[in-house]
Amino acid sequence: PVDIMVTKGGVHVTPELVDFQTLVSPLQSRSMWLTLTNLNPKPIELLSLYDPKQDPNLHIGGFDQKGLNVMPGATVRFAKVTYHGGGEGVMQGKLQLIINDTDAVSATLDIPYKARVLFGSLGFMNDKTKFQSTPGKITTTLRSVMISNNFSVPIVVHTAKIDDPSFQISHFTPNTLLQPGDAVSLMLV
Repeated sequence: PVDIMVTKGGVHVTPELVDFQTLVSPLQSRSMWLTLTNLNPKPIELLSLYDPKQDPNLHIGGFDQKGLNVMPGATVRFAKVTYHGGGEGVMQGKLQLIINDTDAVSATLDIPYKARVLFGSLGFMNDKTKFQSTPGKITTTLRSVMISNNFSVPIVVHTAKIDDPSFQISHFTPNTLLQPGDAVSLMLV
């Protein structure tokens, strides 16, 4: 996939929305770099980056160079933001980047962020996904793969796929609903 963004003039931060996606453990974290492009005819200076909400699970790193100058037409990676899976829920807020623009409206750039924290996992029997073969001999082994929903919410399994052409999936029902605590034979491999 290719992303193309066409802009004219101004100061642009990417990503436009910092999406930390879903974190499934209090120990899990996800990081993203912020990049700024200066399409103004004059240099700008990055003065500060902060979270007005002061979310304790959000960490801003790499922004140690207060007063970083960005020349016209230049693109710089200026900060690494990390979200830690603290408490469960849908978290959102906005970072604020202060630059030295003389226009007070454009001197503060809002960078929204969001994260979904949902503790749990999908479980399966690891030994059911191991197959032994004899070189030069074609054999067929059929295994039932049980999946258990260890999340506190229902999960829908839409598709199942194996990239290795030596294996095939059968007896899979798309859009299978797994309630919390359910364990079902989801497919044969």
